[in-house]
Amino acid sequence: MLLCLTTAPSSGRAELIHDPSGTALDAFRRALARTESKAAGALTRIVQIGDSHTASDFWTGALRRRLQARYGDGGHGFVVPGRPWASYKHLDVVHWSDGRWKVRRLSTVRTAVEALGLGGVVMTTRRPMSRAWVTTTRAKSAPVGGSVSRFDVFLLFHPEGGSLRFRIDDKLWSELSTHMPVPQPGFRRFDVPDGPHKLELDVSGDGEVRVFGVVLERAGPGVVVDSVGVPGLRAEHLLLGDADVLAAHVERRQPDLLMIAYGTNEANRDGFDVASYPAVMSRVIAHARKGAPGASCLVLAPLDRTSRTKGGGRASPPILSEIIGVQREAAVAAGCAFWDTRAAMGGPGSIDRWVSDGLAQPDHVHLNQKGYARLAELLEAALTGQ
Repeated sequence: MLLCLTTAPSSGRAELIHDPSGTALDAFRRALARTESKAAGALTRIVQIGDSHTASDFWTGALRRRLQARYGDGGHGFVVPGRPWASYKHLDVVHWSDGRWKVRRLSTVRTAVEALGLGGVVMTTRRPMSRAWVTTTRAKSAPVGGSVSRFDVFLLFHPEGGSLRFRIDDKLWSELSTHMPVPQPGFRRFDVPDGPHKLELDVSGDGEVRVFGVVLERAGPGVVVDSVGVPGLRAEHLLLGDADVLAAHVERRQPDLLMIAYGTNEANRDGFDVASYPAVMSRVIAHARKGAPGASCLVLAPLDRTSRTKGGGRASPPILSEIIGVQREAAVAAGCAFWDTRAAMGGPGSIDRWVSDGLAQPDHVHLNQKGYARLAELLEAALTGQ
């Protein structure tokens, strides 16, 4: 059990990580100790997979900023080089595309298994001169994200694959055909002098190009936090992504800590079958961990949420407590740790106080940027014990 010794802010409270084994976070602790010792190249990688609370990057972005200020800026991590949905925006990095790309994502897939990868997204195009790019942040006020020393592009080779050109700082770096008889995930890494850089992808139009995302990292020591959430997801949706592609992506990232954060949309679903949820969570945890069985694993409970009652007040749905209980048991059974996010917020109904304190949105479901920053403060304290 990790001890959390910090004093919690008025909205939110110190909440221990539940780890009966006492060993579920050992890989993460070892990695963070090496990073803290300033060992050459010692990166601690954290990957958080989840729903809209993760997708906004306000929570993960604030956690990234806090850990990088403390242990070193290891780079931004994974980002989709474009705007796969209107609200997609990561902190401390610039990502865009020219609008010629089509997007498939987990929340729009209902019955078929697809190669959607780590981010739950694939960007596709056949149109000549389609462009997408990522750059280090240009904001002088940004606390991190101003430098990168390697880009790692996640893409798919497949029978109809077209050519993809890579430009770094507006200079042609290399060209690659993504044609291959059998579909399989591929990667292309580009090392650059540590500093501000731009990576641009453009397409020749001789076939379909499929891109999952780009990783920005530095040599270390430092911490990297990958934010790979998709709005509207329930845990079961993760199973609709091709398991082998996800495993290849997770293996490529080599996370020291894998965090799994679902439950909000389960609580909002009419007729949700909580009896089947233990089996779903067990499968989801195994699915996510397939590519990194030696990594530490932490299941994050859903945030508090409330809705109007018949009496005119507000209340947290009873099903949310059941969901949290199932997640706790599934985490322990899988050898993972568990953090009760709702308890850290203050328990059932606490979202109403977060709204009144200016930390949450009027929907009484999502936080605002300030609120996610506070939640990141509480999670950091739980992870580091101080």
